[in-house]
Amino acid sequence: MMTDKAKVLFVDDERQVLISLRALFRSQYQVFIADGGEAALDIIRNEPIQVIVSDQRMPRMLGHELLREVKKLRPGTVRLLLTGYSDMSGIMSSINDGEVFRFIQKPWDNDELRSTVDNAVKIAFDTSDIEEVEDDIEDDIEDVGTEGAGILVIDDSQSFVSKIKEHAPAGCPIYDAHHIEDALDVLAQEEIAIIITDVTLSGEDITDFIKLLKQKYPALMTIILTEVVDSQMALDLINQARVYQYYRKTIGNGVLALSIKNGLRFYKNNKDNSELLQQQVEDIKVIQNLSLAEKVSDRFKSMKERFASVFRFRRGSN
Repeated sequence: MMTDKAKVLFVDDERQVLISLRALFRSQYQVFIADGGEAALDIIRNEPIQVIVSDQRMPRMLGHELLREVKKLRPGTVRLLLTGYSDMSGIMSSINDGEVFRFIQKPWDNDELRSTVDNAVKIAFDTSDIEEVEDDIEDDIEDVGTEGAGILVIDDSQSFVSKIKEHAPAGCPIYDAHHIEDALDVLAQEEIAIIITDVTLSGEDITDFIKLLKQKYPALMTIILTEVVDSQMALDLINQARVYQYYRKTIGNGVLALSIKNGLRFYKNNKDNSELLQQQVEDIKVIQNLSLAEKVSDRFKSMKERFASVFRFRRGSN
């Protein structure tokens, strides 16, 4: 229960922006402001900040670089990134390095910003007792402890599937799907920890499918590997599908192996907190492919609640 005002830190190199943000939130939260990364880190070291909201484009230290350091110092701080540009490489770095909870596009709407920060504060308090998972590639699959949960690869290319199999931990089940129906069949029958997918399949945009999967299975870890360069698509996927990692398909083998192994470890931590995770999934704002969404939704209704039954059984046996 929140008895004290939550502490929220805003970081921007424009003084007027900081003044506006402080005025917007000071009646509800204990507001801290910083005009750059170093000043923000000084505050982080000395104050238990629940939420940090940082601009991306700042001199000396970019927003995603700051959030990466914040994660090291205070992993429980929920990290939000303000962005008003369309640099795809910057967005991908923000996702992969800073593990941004949500992107906020500039110029922002005050009501949406309030709602996003309010949600982040609630999540920061709700997750304060959950053990943070640290990156570590040294564990064997048995130590990761996925207990049979596998990886589902959704892609047209069999060579791509073979690459995932080559770099996944030994003993981890790998399933592949070349069609949406195949993917749904696997999800109905198997416990899946990670989905590795492109944003298109047979030339069709499947981002709505990725978003719907996260709403249905909030514990799923999603890794996007694609050559599609679309900054708005990437922002929507992190905000509405809680994408874990977002890479080009030319990703190095070492980075791929690390991403998979850490994804498995995060899933292990997530599956016991699925109800809380459901609160973190933002509603899908716009459905681009209505026929696909309807097909997937209808299929969901007929699928067994495999993950839910697994969670209930494990909680009941403890």
